[in-house]
Amino acid sequence: MRLLDTSTSTLTLKEFKAYQIPPYAILSHRWGDEELTFQDLDRIDEFIQQTSGYKKVKRAELSEAINSMFAWYQNAGICYAYLDDVVQEGGSGIIPDGVGNSKFRLYAELRESKWFTRWWTLQELIAPRVLLMLNVDWVDIGYKRDLCYILHSVTGIDETMLRGTAKLESFSIAKRMSWAADRQTTRPEDIAYSLMGIFNVNLPLIYGEGDNAFLRLQEEIIRNSDDHSIFAWEETRFRSTTQAAFSHVHQQISSSRPISFLLRCRACRST
Repeated sequence: MRLLDTSTSTLTLKEFKAYQIPPYAILSHRWGDEELTFQDLDRIDEFIQQTSGYKKVKRAELSEAINSMFAWYQNAGICYAYLDDVVQEGGSGIIPDGVGNSKFRLYAELRESKWFTRWWTLQELIAPRVLLMLNVDWVDIGYKRDLCYILHSVTGIDETMLRGTAKLESFSIAKRMSWAADRQTTRPEDIAYSLMGIFNVNLPLIYGEGDNAFLRLQEEIIRNSDDHSIFAWEETRFRSTTQAAFSHVHQQISSSRPISFLLRCRACRST
């Protein structure tokens, strides 16, 4: 894992083995067209750059990075989420109940923020234990746990998940899939690759396979889970009440689009 050492006036890029990683902070933001990269800092040949996905890196390193991304955010001491299209300030912590207008303005801005529309930022919102949102001027908007009601309204993600009082695996596959249904990406493969950590599965990266990546994701989920809610999509053509019926029909019943998981009921939480 590569980390920037900020203890001196000169930023230094250091690489750590898995058992050597020190406490670290991590940044989440929506990447633009002109972003600084590791190469700009240290003129190294291999680096990671996210532009609706991860590119400009050796294939093996790219695969490792994307498969590790959820864990990197989950294990960070804090995640700073920079929302470059939000102006409203929330202060550090929860917005006082009496400031109704400020709360409404913040909700309106967050609802329109493109940070909440990208596939990659879904895991960057869910995975960190501590996440602090910052506005365009790097001023505190608030912590995820304190803004969970507003964030639930914006994203549809359950408040208990955002507050950290429920574990990710306590939510059904279909429920987790529905959180991602309205998000966007420029590459169809990234739909699947950005969801691997949310479903605790790993996939080899095959850019160029298109929608087949999402089918592979579902097949891997099926192999690793006995949660049948993965078959509860909106465009149902085939259903069965027995587990045996699912064993050899992955291609027949796998949905090709995550938008199909927009749920028509709220009874998808696993027990």
